[in-house]
Amino acid sequence: MSAKVLKVISAALILTAAACSAAEGAEAGSGDATGDTGASGDASCTGLECDPCAGGGSCDDSNPCTQDSCEPASGCLHTAVTAACDDGDACTIGDACAAGACAGSPRTCDDGIACTGDTCDSALGCTTTPLATGTACDDGNACTTSDLCEDGACAGTKATCDDGNSCTTDTCDLTEGCVSSPVVNGTPCDDGDACTAADVCTDRACAGAAVPCDDGNSCTIDICDTATGCTATALGDGSACDDGSACTKSEVCALGICTGAAVDCNDHYGCTADSCDPTTGCVHDGLQNGDPCDDEDACTTDDRCWVGFCGGKSPDCQDGKWCTIDGCDPITAECTHQLSDDPLPCDDGDACTANDACAGEACVGPVAADCDDHTVCTTDLCDPALGCVHAPVNEGALCDDGNTCSLGDTCAGGVCGGFPVGASAFEGHCYVYVEAPAVMADAEADCVTLGGHITSLHSEGQDAFVRSLIRKVPDCEFTSSCLTAWIGASTTGVDFCAVDGAPYWMDNTTWDYVNWPFGSNQPLCFGQCIAIMPDQFGFDLGWRTADCGVARGYVCQYPP
Repeated sequence: MSAKVLKVISAALILTAAACSAAEGAEAGSGDATGDTGASGDASCTGLECDPCAGGGSCDDSNPCTQDSCEPASGCLHTAVTAACDDGDACTIGDACAAGACAGSPRTCDDGIACTGDTCDSALGCTTTPLATGTACDDGNACTTSDLCEDGACAGTKATCDDGNSCTTDTCDLTEGCVSSPVVNGTPCDDGDACTAADVCTDRACAGAAVPCDDGNSCTIDICDTATGCTATALGDGSACDDGSACTKSEVCALGICTGAAVDCNDHYGCTADSCDPTTGCVHDGLQNGDPCDDEDACTTDDRCWVGFCGGKSPDCQDGKWCTIDGCDPITAECTHQLSDDPLPCDDGDACTANDACAGEACVGPVAADCDDHTVCTTDLCDPALGCVHAPVNEGALCDDGNTCSLGDTCAGGVCGGFPVGASAFEGHCYVYVEAPAVMADAEADCVTLGGHITSLHSEGQDAFVRSLIRKVPDCEFTSSCLTAWIGASTTGVDFCAVDGAPYWMDNTTWDYVNWPFGSNQPLCFGQCIAIMPDQFGFDLGWRTADCGVARGYVCQYPP
């Protein structure tokens, strides 16, 4: 038994003895039948054994956190105390009494060494046992992994902080472990993809531009493998392809090469220089006038360009025979002379035959020439060399030229004719264009001698007929007076624009038709007379007002 426990038991015995003494004294003071007093002592009270404590019992509860006593009336008392104590357990510290019990805080036996097994024995206290080599442990370093015990020490393998991302800088913090930080955007990197190039970092990501795998050969299938990069697989011979040239066509693969037939750029137009541009295709550049060319006709020579057309000198293949078709073979350049399947017109050399036609190679004229000119002014005969000959006879004799508009027809030099010369009929009237220029008054007087007047016009048809007569004048210049001729129109005013004047025809027919220039409904105000213009420019120029005193040709109209 410990000294501390013995001390507690001794104190309890002293307290019990005192209590018994007090009880005995009280009993003596009161006196009993024998007259004993406590002062004199009681042989039956021995300190710890008094009534009810006297009996040989003990009130010691062996609890250092109680004060044990014995009351004669009630017996043993155990009063809790607060004081340091010892709970008898070596695995607790700071033992103290609380509510009558002795207890302490658990003792910490961790020696801070990861490779020891720390335990506590209630009698012996903390004990340390080394862990077996290979036991997992934690060395407290976040930069090691797979920590194991070896000879009582905890150690691990250095942590690998490479996250496989070339766009981060990887470090290790002893407390936090691996730390990954992004590199500067644009830093060169490798994304591990063989199909990209010029890889750079952008916000922790490594990426590059696609690698062009086209080898320019349309006879290969070009692909990219992320591990090995570009690969080209040849197409089979005869596979369709494109060599990229506009100057070839129908391309196919042959031994891995794309080949095709040349494009024919000949436009068969002699005055172009034909070539081929691999990018744009056929080019046809125009040649200049006089440049040599080829009209693709073997029968021509010295071919030259002229205003875009190619031509040369044709050979003389004429054989002098009427009944052959003479030509030139455009391929062999040889002259050809073929008979026609149909009778060809010809000339047998006899002017006294007609309707000459080929019969095989012979020219035959089966019909005698008709030399009758149906006039009494000639004697008709035929000369084999000259043909029809019409000898003048009956000079001055009356005849009929068949023109109802001519007067006094007589024979003159073998020709039957009358006056006026060149008269023509239209819709029941006779017309003659007089080329000799005259002023309006003289022209009207001349027409009156024929029994008529300068012509009036009343319809488009009549207008066109009269203009056709004027067209027949040879060598008429645009600025000369022959370009216009008088018609019989005038006005009572100072000109055709005067409001107080009225137009009229000199033959007193009704004013019911006009043809002012270019379809206008208003005349030009240049005079009191009207001249008509021919349509020799391909369109109707209409009427023009003019000064009556200017001499020009005129058209007379008279009855037949």
